[in-house]
Amino acid sequence: IAMKTEMNEIKERLRKIEKFLPVDMSSIIREEKLTFEPSLMEITVLFCDIVGFTGMCERVNIRETADFIKFFYTLLNKLANENNGWVNKFLGDGAMIIFGAPFFTKDHPIDAVRTALSIKRELQKVKVGKEEIMVRIGINTGICLVGGIEAGERIEWTVIGDAVNVASRLENMALHGEIFIGEETWKAVREIFKTKYIGTISLRGRKGKTRIYEVVEGT
Repeated sequence: IAMKTEMNEIKERLRKIEKFLPVDMSSIIREEKLTFEPSLMEITVLFCDIVGFTGMCERVNIRETADFIKFFYTLLNKLANENNGWVNKFLGDGAMIIFGAPFFTKDHPIDAVRTALSIKRELQKVKVGKEEIMVRIGINTGICLVGGIEAGERIEWTVIGDAVNVASRLENMALHGEIFIGEETWKAVREIFKTKYIGTISLRGRKGKTRIYEVVEGT
C-alpha cells in the first residue's frame, strides 16, 4: 500500500511538471525517448519581453499585473507549441523560446517569426488597467549546444551558443516594440515575410559586423 501511494505521488508530480512542458516533450519524456546528451544542432532562438514593464508595475495594481503575467506565460506557451517551439525559460516579463530542438524541423526560422508575429498580434488586443502592451522581440538562427547539463542532482535543459547571445542582444535593441532578426534567420524567411534592412552593428565580444533586419509584415 505504501509503495502504491508513493507511485501515485510520483505520477501526480509528473503531471504537474508536464504543465510546464510542450506537449511533444512531455510525451517523449513519458515514453523515455528523449536523450539528454548535449549535441550540436542548428536552431532558432527567440527572446521577448514587455517594453516598459517596470514602469507599468508602478502604475498598475499588483493583482492586475500578476493576472497579466499568468495570461502572458500561458499565451507564450500556447503560441510556441502551435509553431513547433517550446519555452526554455520564463524571464520575469519575458521568455526564451527554442525552435528546431530537441527535434530538428527544417522550417524553424519560419516557425519562430510566425510565433513572434502572433505574440504581437495577440498582445495588441490586451490592456493592463489603462496600459497598452508592447512587446520587443529578437530572433537569431545558428549552431548551438543543446541538451541536458547535470548540476548536482538535477539536470538543466540548456542551449549554449553565439546564436543565443545575438538573439538576446537583438531583443534589447528593439526599444520600440520591433521584431529584429539576424542574418541567418533573414535568409530563411525573406521569401515569406516582409522585412526591412536596418543596418550593421558591432556586438560586444563578437568579431565583425552583425547585420540586422526588422520583420514588418507576415502571413
